Amino acid sequence: MTPLLDRYLTDTLGLDAEAIGPARVREAIEHALKQAGCGADELPEFMSRHEEARHRFYESLTVPETWFLRGRPALRCLTDFAVRRFADSGGRLLRILSIPCSTGEEPYSVLIMLDLVGFPLGRVEVHAADISERSLALARAGVYGNYSFRGVEPEVKTRYFTPRDGAFELNESLCRRVTFFHENAVSAEFLAGQEPYDVILCRNLLIYLLPDAREVVLKHLTRLLRVDGLLLAGHSEVGFYARRGWQKTEASHAFAFLHRCRAEEKEEAVPRLFPGSLKKKKISSPRPSSRLASARPAKPPEAAPVAPQKKLAPESLSGAAALDEIRRLADAGKLDAAAEICARYRRDRPLEAEAFFLAGLLDAARCRDADAIRHFEKAVYLNPGHEESLYHLALLYEAAGNGRKAEGCRSRLQRKQAQTEDQ
Repeated sequence: MTPLLDRYLTDTLGLDAEAIGPARVREAIEHALKQAGCGADELPEFMSRHEEARHRFYESLTVPETWFLRGRPALRCLTDFAVRRFADSGGRLLRILSIPCSTGEEPYSVLIMLDLVGFPLGRVEVHAADISERSLALARAGVYGNYSFRGVEPEVKTRYFTPRDGAFELNESLCRRVTFFHENAVSAEFLAGQEPYDVILCRNLLIYLLPDAREVVLKHLTRLLRVDGLLLAGHSEVGFYARRGWQKTEASHAFAFLHRCRAEEKEEAVPRLFPGSLKKKKISSPRPSSRLASARPAKPPEAAPVAPQKKLAPESLSGAAALDEIRRLADAGKLDAAAEICARYRRDRPLEAEAFFLAGLLDAARCRDADAIRHFEKAVYLNPGHEESLYHLALLYEAAGNGRKAEGCRSRLQRKQAQTEDQ
């Protein structure tokens, strides 16, 4: 890829070629060059003059991986929030935004879940935005094949869809309730003039963006979400939000956040490297007090003041205390120290999947992707159902251009999530 093409990807879409996958980017560029009949350095200028070619190029780079009722814990969190917050709202509309919405499965799934719990859809306003015109056209049509119904119960499919020429058409009553926007989330004018939303779903967008573009999107989300609203993120994006003061909720597997301004009202936000991933135990405050200290018996009331207790030496830590110390050090940004304890822990307990998962996260944070893959693979070997390791492996394989392995991890995740939801 030439410097001009690299700048075009960066400045126009804010996309991280490594996150998308070098093989995917190379294939998209080769196809665009063939269609344009020009050299690599001329392609950006060609794209600026030919709108249809530009949109085809965008669509070849975006990742429309979606299906109905995907990530049910997040959708359940949304419905709980809606029912609780709007029970006595005086009829105010519940405003929801889905970005990127791809071919529409996500915003329509929101309506389906709300309807299933009895929330009046007449009080719901759903907006959805995507950069791909082709995806938006499919979303507006509301016609889907079997691939979009992975894990969807037959009764749900029958209730909301009508068979049509080998496909399934969404009921018009739901289709007309979503307003779609052709928008680029990294544009400075993204959804300018829109009133704030009560809920925003922005799942698995930030992971594909370069840091500057990611900051633009985060600013848009801060502007577009009501201060008392709810944001639903992707699993691997938790750190992006928590490091900027967004407060993660306790909703299990939902990866849901309160508005950063709301979080600042509740308590001083302390950036963490891997909130929600490394932090496994619930604590009363995220302030940097040692979780090891909080586990010790309290001092007797009559005890005289003493100097601050020294941290335990790494070699004296064992079991859960060692894992807590690894997480504490990682939260504080001391990755090398955390990795040292983690390596010692793995030597002592070579069959514990969680230790290898933590090692993988630490490797990924230090841009050691090959080591991260090795440790996540070991965690999955020891615990085939370790969802977090599978998720990170899928992303790393995709970035490395190994689509076959990435798809294998995603398939295993889907089976695991389907089993969880059936329980």
